[in-house]
Amino acid sequence: MTGIIRSAVLRLAIAAMAGLAQPASAMAQTYTIYVPGFGEITLPVSDQYPMKAPPVYGVCGSAAGTTLARAPAVAGLCISGTASGVIGTGPWTWSCMGADGGTNASCSAALQLTSMTNAVNGICGPANGAPASSRPVSGLCSIGTASAVSGSGPWAWSCTGSNGGSSASCATTGSCFGASTVAPTTVILPPTVPQPVAANDIVGVNLQNTTAAGLSPHVFTFGQIFKNGQVKSTDTLVARIGAAAYQVQMDVLATWPDGSVKLAAITLTTPEMCAGSTLPILLSKATSSDPAFGTAPVSLADTPLRLNVAITFTGGQYSGTQTVDLGAALKQSLASTPSYWLSGPLATQARVDVPLTGGPLHLTADVTAYPDGSVTADVQFNNDLTSVIAGHPYANPAPLPPQVYTATVTLGSQSQGYTVTQYQYQDWHVMLNTVGAPLLNVSSSASPAMNVQHDLAYLEHSGAVLSYDRTTGVYNSTVVNSFVNVEQAAGFGTPLAANGITRYMPQTGGRPDIGYTTMWSTVWLMTGDSRAAMLALAQGDTGGAVPWNIKLTNGHWLTPADYPAIWIDQRSNTSVTANLPPTATDTGWTPETAHQPDLAYVPYIMTGQRWYLDRLNAQAAYSLSSDWPGYRCPTTQSGSNCAGPADIVLNGQDQIREQGWNIREIEEASFSGQPGSFEQSYFAQVASDNWNYINGQETGGGFLSVATEGQAAGWLPSGLNVPNTQTSPWMEDYTTGVAILAAEMGDAGAVQYVNWQKDTWLAGRFIAAGMNPYDGVAYRLITTDVVGRNLTTWPAIEAATVAQGFSNGTGWATAVAGDYAALGRAVLGGALTLFPNDAELQQALTWMNSPGSPNTTQNYFQQDPTFNVVPLQ
Repeated sequence: MTGIIRSAVLRLAIAAMAGLAQPASAMAQTYTIYVPGFGEITLPVSDQYPMKAPPVYGVCGSAAGTTLARAPAVAGLCISGTASGVIGTGPWTWSCMGADGGTNASCSAALQLTSMTNAVNGICGPANGAPASSRPVSGLCSIGTASAVSGSGPWAWSCTGSNGGSSASCATTGSCFGASTVAPTTVILPPTVPQPVAANDIVGVNLQNTTAAGLSPHVFTFGQIFKNGQVKSTDTLVARIGAAAYQVQMDVLATWPDGSVKLAAITLTTPEMCAGSTLPILLSKATSSDPAFGTAPVSLADTPLRLNVAITFTGGQYSGTQTVDLGAALKQSLASTPSYWLSGPLATQARVDVPLTGGPLHLTADVTAYPDGSVTADVQFNNDLTSVIAGHPYANPAPLPPQVYTATVTLGSQSQGYTVTQYQYQDWHVMLNTVGAPLLNVSSSASPAMNVQHDLAYLEHSGAVLSYDRTTGVYNSTVVNSFVNVEQAAGFGTPLAANGITRYMPQTGGRPDIGYTTMWSTVWLMTGDSRAAMLALAQGDTGGAVPWNIKLTNGHWLTPADYPAIWIDQRSNTSVTANLPPTATDTGWTPETAHQPDLAYVPYIMTGQRWYLDRLNAQAAYSLSSDWPGYRCPTTQSGSNCAGPADIVLNGQDQIREQGWNIREIEEASFSGQPGSFEQSYFAQVASDNWNYINGQETGGGFLSVATEGQAAGWLPSGLNVPNTQTSPWMEDYTTGVAILAAEMGDAGAVQYVNWQKDTWLAGRFIAAGMNPYDGVAYRLITTDVVGRNLTTWPAIEAATVAQGFSNGTGWATAVAGDYAALGRAVLGGALTLFPNDAELQQALTWMNSPGSPNTTQNYFQQDPTFNVVPLQ
């Protein structure tokens, strides 16, 4: 040990604790320092670490970026740093001067002009983009002065701004609605959607006809998140298109704690849409001046249903041919125990489930009827049923053989055929529609005929997704490359396809399917691009291909709720499923929760499609049932004798990233689940149990507390920790990012967790005294000594990190190879969304935004926006 301690690297690091050292005398040329786990060390004064104090970074104050009638007050100039004098008479500029190596910040405030000199831009009125059979005379301009209307149909005019403001060019369409969709530019920014202008307005979306032909009026359904308290289940909504109000059917899919609508399936009748066009609509609460619409629900019972599936088996448990009349089975279920998803004057959807004879395969159909008698059907081939053998030690039953078959699905006059090899715990589906029925916004093999562009800012402010930097955009080449490399690859969109998801999930390294959600779902959120939508939807389908869809015959996905000791693992010696999941040798899939992608959540909230909620619930259940009960039940270290709920995934034992990804699936299933359903209630309780447990480790002196972790309190331990080992800041940032998302979703326990971390672990690793700020995003930080005791001061952590060769030094040596800096930046930005006035978080984020921070540039995020998270804008 003596040889190691005397190494030059360790002496440099230990010298970071110079403030704790005691010189032998005033004339001494050496000093002594005590490092836990290493003992007292005598070092020459010349080896003292040069960082005497943390840098102070200049941060602009509240006056920066505002518009003022007079010079800003001193109190609003700087949050951090020393304010210079204010220069100018409007606009005004000043600086916030850093210290001890911290950077300066340049700040400014604009001059507030009087109403006589404010520039006002012209804005087109509701007649713009609307079809017109005669020259329009009203609705020409929302703001500005209308010019003369020219043309003979379509007609054109302009809205002239004032005081130097710009003018807007406006025009009607022909007999169809929608302006031509603008071709993608080099950088695709979030789409511009209609914004509320009246008290009853809620949120806008764009509908895009992605085909090269016009679309006749038809009924269409998509998913829409609403802000907490904004919409009640009793509200009547309309879709405002130009000056007209169109009927909207709202089916509530998830609710906020106060009962207001959180997620709804929005069904409306679109007008005739021009080929390749974009049609802005604004969802509003109906007023007394809006037309009255019919309210009688479409009757599925009275709709003719010819929905049949014929399956011919060539391998597996079955033989011969079985034919299932799903239409007749649905009619029968409607007379007894219907399972409705949509019910209203524009669409009624119900589910029927029919087991096949002689094995676990069962067919599920979500059938939707429309007022004109047309029908759509989402037909699912589900091989997910199991039973449980309790206390079945070691002699684990092998998986069932795959079902090999040819299936023909017929709806009305439409038929599709498939040849499939389907292993146990895999599900797949196919969408069909009768002639005249709409194409739903769900597809695995082609871009949706109707693409919906949501308002990303609204989704962020609702808490449904993290707050991304909406000013950065995504390269069109990123979308094109994904389209070419994934969507045009052989097998894309076929039953049980991988669709770009890594089949061997333990594979490490930079993977586009690993993150708070996948890269492709992030691109979809940030661009609204139909190509990205197609890929993300297909990957939502891939959630059925991964053999983690394990359901009990009582209809529950397999979780500790039914079997507290369940452990789905080849090594299980407690309770196992009647047949373990098949191996990668058979299916090509190796599921693993430490590297699991987030497949179904974004597709579900964007479409409101029931199939995706099934996939989300199945994955959340697997996150629990595949976790070892000894970790999942930390009160006794034995799932079979667990005195608690046996559902703790934030347990301080599993891999840190595994803890994060597991709680992510549980939180998303809780947030978006059906009110009153078993799954929503259960996952909400699991989330609560986990945050109560993990926060108890902070308040009760456990593994997150100051008593245990000292100055760095808040880093989540792992069962993989061994003496003289490390935590990985990037893994911690995975889990913290999920906690931030859960907090934005409204989980108070997650808010408490982030609040605990923010001024210790989150900010401290960048700005604490004795800590090299470059090492805040080191690949590893050494957090225990040689005998496994926690290092409880930042200088000691820094010293040990340097000694083990993991320090970034005076640059970014270990951070350039991955998203480590991007993740550090993301959690600081996300935490500032929750705590916007926290000065230490602001100081740390200023450091992370400094020039040279690797993989955090605009160019980098335009290629991969997965971790481009910033404070909520």
